[in-house]
Amino acid sequence: MTIRTARTVATPLKTLTVALLIALSAPAVAQDAQPVPPPKDAATKDTTAQDKAVGLSNVVVTGAATQVSQLDAPFAITTIDRQQYDRAAPTSLVQAIRAVPGYWTEASGGQGGGQNIYVRGLPDGGWYNVQLQQDGLPIFDEPQESFLNIDTLNRTDLTTAGLEVVTGGTSPIYANNAAGGTVNLISRWGTTQPTGALRVTGGSDDLRRLEGYASGPITDKILYSVGGFARDDSGFRNAGYKGDSGSQLRTALSFLFDSGRLDWDARYLNDRTAFYTATPLRDPRHVSQSLSPALDPGDGTILSNSYRQRTLESFDGNGRMGRDSDLANGIHTKMFQTGTYLDLDLGDSGWTLSNKLRYTNAEVDYDTIFSGANPSDSQGYLDSRLAAASRAFPGTTRLGYVDDASGTDVAPVNGLVMESPWWAVRTRVRTVIDDLRLSRTLNTGWGDHDVAVGLYGDDFSFRQSRLSSTLLTTVQNQANALDVLAYNANGAPIGSVTSHGFSRYGSSAVAGDVTGRYLTAYAADTWHITPAFSLDVGVRKTRLLDSGSNDTTSTRNLGDSTTLADDAVMGFTGASTTKSETRDALTWTLGASYKVLDDTELFARFTRSQRLPRLQNIYLLQNLPVTNIKQGEAGIRFGEDTLSFSSIAYWSSYNRVSFSGLVLDPSTQTIVSLPLVGKTRTYGLENSVNWRPSLVFGLAASLTAQDPETLSLSAPGGVDAAAYQGKQLPRIPKWMGSLTPTAYFSLGGVPMEWSVTVFHTASRYVDFANQTSLPGYTTYDSSLLAKLQPNLTVQLSGSNLTNSHGLTEGNPRTDTLAGQGTVEPIYARAIFGRLWQASVTYNW
Repeated sequence: MTIRTARTVATPLKTLTVALLIALSAPAVAQDAQPVPPPKDAATKDTTAQDKAVGLSNVVVTGAATQVSQLDAPFAITTIDRQQYDRAAPTSLVQAIRAVPGYWTEASGGQGGGQNIYVRGLPDGGWYNVQLQQDGLPIFDEPQESFLNIDTLNRTDLTTAGLEVVTGGTSPIYANNAAGGTVNLISRWGTTQPTGALRVTGGSDDLRRLEGYASGPITDKILYSVGGFARDDSGFRNAGYKGDSGSQLRTALSFLFDSGRLDWDARYLNDRTAFYTATPLRDPRHVSQSLSPALDPGDGTILSNSYRQRTLESFDGNGRMGRDSDLANGIHTKMFQTGTYLDLDLGDSGWTLSNKLRYTNAEVDYDTIFSGANPSDSQGYLDSRLAAASRAFPGTTRLGYVDDASGTDVAPVNGLVMESPWWAVRTRVRTVIDDLRLSRTLNTGWGDHDVAVGLYGDDFSFRQSRLSSTLLTTVQNQANALDVLAYNANGAPIGSVTSHGFSRYGSSAVAGDVTGRYLTAYAADTWHITPAFSLDVGVRKTRLLDSGSNDTTSTRNLGDSTTLADDAVMGFTGASTTKSETRDALTWTLGASYKVLDDTELFARFTRSQRLPRLQNIYLLQNLPVTNIKQGEAGIRFGEDTLSFSSIAYWSSYNRVSFSGLVLDPSTQTIVSLPLVGKTRTYGLENSVNWRPSLVFGLAASLTAQDPETLSLSAPGGVDAAAYQGKQLPRIPKWMGSLTPTAYFSLGGVPMEWSVTVFHTASRYVDFANQTSLPGYTTYDSSLLAKLQPNLTVQLSGSNLTNSHGLTEGNPRTDTLAGQGTVEPIYARAIFGRLWQASVTYNW
């Protein structure tokens, strides 16, 4: 059976519960209800638990001009159906794709946004080289702006039928800025008979989640689908307040007619997720001394309810400006999205037409604390501030700490304090995207040609305003914000170095806006020379026309004589600088495939693509170039009833790459941008296997081995570039793999499935000089599923069962160039500790 692509809803949350209750009470239900056949651009194969783990007969649409089976696709593609997704019980979309060959993912930042993906050794994290699509259409063409990873604008729930993940290959032919790959979410659509599911989930960290979907006919020509989720929990790390909370609603209508169909969908998302940054692991004064008793790497965080609400002081024009910020807001996404999807058979001409149109309007608030400089000795910190305090407050004889919340004297835990940037970022995005495609099969005397031509456009506006202030805290779980007071000889306080825990207001201020258009033409042709041998070619030409402004900033003393915290505040003058530019990107690919046997295919491909600069090229007045990327791959794929596997060798060359990151300069307490420019190269081999030798046992595995290295890098300030030549790229492992055995059995007449997933990654480095290493680590996950009734399923899942403290990154705000001065990091972000969840699902 086949399923159409991804859609959404824009009604109050109660609609979900009402719709599902109505569907549950419907008298005409069918366990085998079939969805209406989808158009050619969105198909998945519905499989049973027995046959879904083997074979490659799934029909895929991502990275291809027309539908093609996974076995016949002449590029690397992985499918994850709904059952596989549920068995894995991932904490986020990024974690859901960690077993995809060639993908290295860091899912340690939370549930939505703030995470990183690296594909086949291509540098730059976040989603920089990977495009996220919903039903074949991007949410936004720029997948990685600062404080806006594209997955921030997406949540998965039971309205998602599955995922298709393309690795390299043809990905940049069918999406902008997608050299590394495309993750395409395939949605559920209406069905001719009532069908649906309702799920209740509880688990670690006070997790409570309700989700579901219902679909069916309104008439024989009009079908509906509605669903979504609502959930809250205290967060994967204990901050003392609710970390994640929100809901999503999706609705869709399908209108069927003789020559095709028209689909409409809408979605409203209002969701808050906590963001977690790197934390200190060891005492920088004595690096052998662990800080884990005070700050647990598995579930600890310096985020705290005691100081979660603050006002970040700055100025705008001639007036003082304060931005209220609540850490419980986390990454808060509010988004409305709606679209239409037309598929039309143009009759005797043989052409088919597809047109996808989507409107998105989103607001994303980002309130969190990022990692800053290493912790300091508490007395040393006071000594370093004494001279400035004495000048500001004559008569000062000493400085001392008080707890900001209570005002009482405090001795910092372990004798350590640290400064961290508190960011309050406001982003607004609006896009209108349209993709028009014509396709047909041309019969010639030299074989058949599957051809497609398309026009694509994205009209967008983007506005972002960032404020940051530097917060002084203790180094412990649920840290305390500290104030530093100046005392006279009588022991009376006469001034304050800090203000409400901030050692400096306005450590950074950035704002700007961009409006523009992506205009694209693309074409593809697959030439079936013989039934076994095919050649294909694709080309995509994109022009980005954008213009905008950067709000001018300056530094001022806000004039509060009782504190030093407002003596050097960055803010906005009221003036702005405008910029506009036109950039072009050309992508082309050439591939070949040969079917050795009905169940075995060989394929090879070369792709040359270009990555357009991010929008901050305009609103930050940068001048970053278009990045040239070359990739090659050659592989074999095999699939039959009980066994399927693929093995693909690949190569990538990343030229004119530019790295930049936000760095806290400890000497000035100013956040600055640190650029690196150069080239990289990666050779690798990715493998996957699915084996079902019997009805009682199955095995899935993946293994990626690669050598990601720098060819040439240059850094500012006269840094010797030789230190960065031929080094392993930061944060990218040389090999990683997963192994999932599954047992199928019956207990007391109840069908059961028990699976265990072992995931391992090799060591990585935090820096380009390969001075500080992130050790390799192994995690163990498990899932037990019981089918109590044909329509009632219970599942118990656990992740990181051994409570591994694997590290995914160092402190990228400070260690990008030469590490942390230690072999292993003293400041890093660990994976989440042991988590579990239990769910009950009722299907109809």
